[in-house]
Amino acid sequence: MRNPYQASHPISDPNDFFGRKTECQLLYEMLLSGESVNITGPRRIGKSSLLKVLPTPEMQKNIFGEEVFKQYEAFASVNLQNAAQQTPFQVFSKIGEQLRANGLEINAPDSYANFEAMLKTFTEQKIRLIVLIDEFDAVTQNTEFNETFFNTLRAYQQDFLVSYFIASVKSVKEIADHIKNVSPFFNIFRYLPLSL
Repeated sequence: MRNPYQASHPISDPNDFFGRKTECQLLYEMLLSGESVNITGPRRIGKSSLLKVLPTPEMQKNIFGEEVFKQYEAFASVNLQNAAQQTPFQVFSKIGEQLRANGLEINAPDSYANFEAMLKTFTEQKIRLIVLIDEFDAVTQNTEFNETFFNTLRAYQQDFLVSYFIASVKSVKEIADHIKNVSPFFNIFRYLPLSL
């Protein structure tokens, strides 16, 4: 028998994911209704595993008996663990790369204008982009993740069909408190704490 639980790696195979049924149902319902969600909890509690398995058809079938996210939702995952070495646009560029890797026929965005054009196209096609961001706490390590970055995330959620599913130790509000004038960003979130 293989033990799927390792301290250094999150669960990525839905068949190895056990428990959290109530949390998964809540998360799916919030994301399906277009809300943005911030899951919080101590390290090694399973936040990254949730981010990895939630978009999969297998996990959706485990919870609801059918795939609930279909052609009208697109998922993209970003890990900010190395945020100190990243720029905000590299984060948006990675989102574009993820979408292409997932089979969407889009041009790799090489500017904010192109990224916004992509979001506009998705919105016109009634496709909601759900951005899964892990290790969000790491934005505090890089001053480039500033008021402009937070306000850009907020504007994308307001102007296009975009939702965020963020995993962090502290809440997005606590993380954003060290930056001025970002209250509109954290006001968009529903919070779900994870515990034992």
